[in-house]
Amino acid sequence: GERPGSCGEPGGDRVRAGSARWRWRSVATARQGGFARRCPQLVDAGVVKTVRGFTLAFEGNSASATIKPGTYTLKLGMRSADALAALLDEANRSDNAITVNAGQTAAQVYERMISVGGFTQDEIDQALADPAVLGLPEAADGNVEGWLAAGSYEVAIGESATDVLMTMVGRTTALLTDLGIAEADWQETLIKASILEREAGVPDDLPKVARVILNRLELPEAETRGLLQMDSTVLYGVGKSGGLPTAEDLGSDSPYNTYRVQGLPPTPIATPSQAAIEATINPADGDWLYFVTVNLDTGETLFSSTLAEQT
Repeated sequence: GERPGSCGEPGGDRVRAGSARWRWRSVATARQGGFARRCPQLVDAGVVKTVRGFTLAFEGNSASATIKPGTYTLKLGMRSADALAALLDEANRSDNAITVNAGQTAAQVYERMISVGGFTQDEIDQALADPAVLGLPEAADGNVEGWLAAGSYEVAIGESATDVLMTMVGRTTALLTDLGIAEADWQETLIKASILEREAGVPDDLPKVARVILNRLELPEAETRGLLQMDSTVLYGVGKSGGLPTAEDLGSDSPYNTYRVQGLPPTPIATPSQAAIEATINPADGDWLYFVTVNLDTGETLFSSTLAEQT
């Protein structure tokens, strides 16, 4: 079913004298008479006098179909034609698209879905309860971490949390397919790419850090003993998304503690960018086992093949 206010709704109390905030989600069903039934809130908010007057203005202007979803600041007591013009003016709109950035965790994406998309945690939890519907492969083991593609997502009328999450996962599977990555390798690729996303200081270093990760995994006889020793995974395992791990963090029994557990962590730790995924499947050539960022302002990073060189 459709959530209340899915077409338009007051955005809360009047924000200043003579104005109101009003949320517009979609014009998808307006021309079938749905507007008069679904959107009386402009009248309730005091923006226009009658639903009929605004509906006539809306249906009489072909540009009405181009009104973008968002939250609009509108004057009170406007003529219907002026109210429509205000909705067509980008200056009155604040974007309510759900934005997923590379490096964000699934929990951070859920926060955006709630604060911007208007979903509830219960709706998100219900969507996550059926991972097959979301398009997750079996290898993901029901966990969407790393599968929620970076990008911007407008919530259309009637869309559910399942729809939004399905779109995010679908973008990831489409990208992996376009890059020619075999489905059997999707999960492992995302795990590596997510670590790479959180560890590399600047984009140019992505292929080099990817090689460090690969060398540590493939050379258990090296001095790193098959341990990734990545701060980003340790932090994820203890529920942190930034900063440096404490001594307690580094001593944790988490399966994400790559200072203690050999190999890859059980899942991705964040959403990787396309660049990180591409670097993962096309790492630079080198025998590096270590890297350290020596300039936090520029992201300058040094790479070495031995701990002695590194120090």
